[in-house]
Amino acid sequence: VFFHILKFVMNTLPSLENNGELLVLYGNLIVLGLLILQKHSRRPKSTDYSIYRFIQAVVRFLWDAHNCEEAREEEELVVSTPYIEHWNDLEDLWYLGMQVLSNVMQVLPWLADFIVDSGWAQEIVRTLFKVRPKTGIERGTLSAFEDFLTALVRTSPGCAIMLHENGINHVCKMHRMKELTSTLNSEIGGKKWASTSEPSEVEADKKSSSEESEK
Repeated sequence: VFFHILKFVMNTLPSLENNGELLVLYGNLIVLGLLILQKHSRRPKSTDYSIYRFIQAVVRFLWDAHNCEEAREEEELVVSTPYIEHWNDLEDLWYLGMQVLSNVMQVLPWLADFIVDSGWAQEIVRTLFKVRPKTGIERGTLSAFEDFLTALVRTSPGCAIMLHENGINHVCKMHRMKELTSTLNSEIGGKKWASTSEPSEVEADKKSSSEESEK
């Protein structure tokens, strides 16, 4: 029965609009589908195209929930306009979706590379680089991103290098993401990350130092 429900969700969700009054229903279907994927012994195979369309819809729902562009200052992460009206109903769904998606990657590791290819992980890093430490992002939201990126690194062998190339080491220092830092060090083999001269990373160092001096 649950597998048939999962198939219904995977086939139906991509055709629904991710906005307006349907947004809460959309979020509930996402969490339901992810929970079945995590717990049910019968799961779709990597050759089943419908699961990729489902995960694509999951990523879009979770990705679109926050942004910096709509904040008064781009150093703050805020709930996106389409989500604000229903955020009381969506907030728990977003947190649960982030958590269960991380768990699903452990039982279906081949999904991690698909998520990396979507560009979402890279965008999370770029967003966190913009965000002011502590006051620019809620601690729970930051923890959700850190847990997700940590799970992604543990599941996808090449993810640690990709995140490093996008400046994750500076972002970890800025936001004091100790678990993610430890996991990245472990995956890279314990070697000290080489510093680069990329402008974004130099700016991140200055930003981190500035925050420390203000304390």
